[in-house]
Amino acid sequence: MHLWNEFKNTILPWLLAAGVVAFLVTEHRRTTAALIEANGRLAAAVEQQGAALDGVRELLAAQGYTLPPLDGPR
Repeated sequence: MHLWNEFKNTILPWLLAAGVVAFLVTEHRRTTAALIEANGRLAAAVEQQGAALDGVRELLAAQGYTLPPLDGPR
């Protein structure tokens, strides 16, 4: 019984802690990868919207309309 008490009181807590840390690291990596992927999709959507707005500007300019430049936030 002495061996079981040694294992239970000294080794088992470390094994459990290592398991929890491994789980947290895995979840952090998975979450980070998902956030990076979502950020890439958002950047692509912003680029596409910017290209569409440039097309609208060109179309309006061809018809004689002018718009102020989009230099900064409003």
